[in-house]
Amino acid sequence: MKKLLGIVVLCLLWCNVGFAKPVFLECLDDEPVYPDKEEVFTYLSLDLDKKDFEVVAVKTVLKGDCALGNCKDIKKYNRKLNFISENQEFLKIGEEGRNYLTINKRTLGVVWYSYYFVEGSDGKQYKEDDYGYYSCKQIKKLSF
Repeated sequence: MKKLLGIVVLCLLWCNVGFAKPVFLECLDDEPVYPDKEEVFTYLSLDLDKKDFEVVAVKTVLKGDCALGNCKDIKKYNRKLNFISENQEFLKIGEEGRNYLTINKRTLGVVWYSYYFVEGSDGKQYKEDDYGYYSCKQIKKLSF
């Protein structure tokens, strides 16, 4: 009986070590659309072992005192991001060449690349590259 109990305890300890938890990042938009009025945070879940990456939510908080109600908006997402590449310095996730994030592993700085099309004066569509810059910090759990 003691042997069986010891095996069960050993299995539970091994299972606890064998499954790493995802890392949560809270990323502040360094260049929001209305910098004097709001702060925009994007929340990421990164499971490096399983290569499971996700945009969890975006929270917008108005700056200054809030006189009436709640002055923040949280939009939850379950947007999965594909693994693209990784080296000693950077992790790249998303869709290669279309919409992807490059995360600096040391500083947790993020560059988010995407593009859109605009119509020129000649009536043709032109591709415009868009880069978003974020300062991230690791958090223990999501607050929503």
